[in-house]
Amino acid sequence: MKKTILGVFIFLFAVQFANAQEEATKQEIIELSKTKWQWMADKEAEKLAELFDDKSVFVHMGGSWGKDQEVNIIRSGGILV
Repeated sequence: MKKTILGVFIFLFAVQFANAQEEATKQEIIELSKTKWQWMADKEAEKLAELFDDKSVFVHMGGSWGKDQEVNIIRSGGILV
């Protein structure tokens, strides 16, 4: 009986901990997204170049292209945020 109660307690603690971690991860992603959009608005091309993976593909209404072209378009003001 004690083992069962202890097991349930540990399980509930683990579930609660996992949910807290998941929420923290969600908040981190949201903050990174806000920062990325601010960098785009401010034309912070070098910061974005560090953030974007070299194999990234960017898809827009006008076409799709890689990281270098995306960063150059942001730098030039070609994408309005």
